[in-house]
Amino acid sequence: MKETQSSLFFEEKLIYRFRRKPIKQSRYSIFEGILGAVLWPWVVRQIEEKDMKNRFGDEYEVYKKKVRCWIPKR
Repeated sequence: MKETQSSLFFEEKLIYRFRRKPIKQSRYSIFEGILGAVLWPWVVRQIEEKDMKNRFGDEYEVYKKKVRCWIPKR
């Protein structure tokens, strides 16, 4: 097969070496980020805090009262 200018373009550009549709992949990445931001507080955080309570007991409850989850205290 004869190499043309356009075939060299895809071989030389780093992103096209690994993905044929990098823009579409970025859309999926944005969607995954939004989905993660929505699910974490209501799903993952609940599981994580239950596990921490089981591991550390009352110490974790005291810690939770002192330290905020999202916005640090001054």
